[in-house]
Amino acid sequence: MRPGGGQVSLVARSCAVAALLALLLCACQMRDAVLSLDPLPPTTTAVAPTATVPSQNGWQELAPGLESHRSLATGSLFGQAFALRVDPRLFKFRAHYEPGEARTLDAWLDALPGVTAFINANFFDRDSRINGLLVADGVSHGQPWLTRGGTFLLREGLPVLQPNRERPWGSGVLRQAVQGFPMLVLAGQPAYRRSGPPARRSVVALDRQGRVLLFATPLLGPSLAQMAAWLASSDLKIDSALNLDGGGSTMFYVHADEPLRLPSLDPVPALLAVWPAIR
Repeated sequence: MRPGGGQVSLVARSCAVAALLALLLCACQMRDAVLSLDPLPPTTTAVAPTATVPSQNGWQELAPGLESHRSLATGSLFGQAFALRVDPRLFKFRAHYEPGEARTLDAWLDALPGVTAFINANFFDRDSRINGLLVADGVSHGQPWLTRGGTFLLREGLPVLQPNRERPWGSGVLRQAVQGFPMLVLAGQPAYRRSGPPARRSVVALDRQGRVLLFATPLLGPSLAQMAAWLASSDLKIDSALNLDGGGSTMFYVHADEPLRLPSLDPVPALLAVWPAIR
């Protein structure tokens, strides 16, 4: 043993412990920043929700027909998901899009006073123009994907989620629609099995009761195949699910006594939003 070896070893161990503590502190600070629950801006005129009521398995009732979950286990090594479950008889869905203009979460809140919740929608290019079809209040944007992905739309006020190969937008007058890729669940079964990397995820789904569920993973989420398998095997009774733009575009907001905020890493030009049905 070289001279002073024991002392050097003790110093090294002390430095290692200090470094580990610093890493844990940074991780906690990062998580707190990502999961921050900031108050609404003063200009927001949202109807105050009813008091949050704890329910079974971590779901909380924010208002009749509206439930949220802040730490839904996905069965993945890469963390949990935020979730919102919506009764479409009590709330309505609208697509919002600013061609060529991307917005941060706070900028979207300023533009949509009174909104109940929203999640980012279509993929988009460098010029903030959406890929696929988006219909906002009857106005169509982009071109529909014909052979891949799926469409979430409203038909006679009721939500529909179908693969694009079935041309779900082709019958009746469309008022609201967004497209994504790939379909994750069809008829309750996983619809995507290709391996891929973990990433932040944004997902819209329908359960067997016709309720709409929105999911977002705040940190690294499951791969697409893992997300599909989890959604199909969970106790959420998912009938169909569609992947929206994820990664740095994942953005999620839910109005509550303590608002749930998940800012995107990059501004986004398109949202799927939830509004009170009386609006």
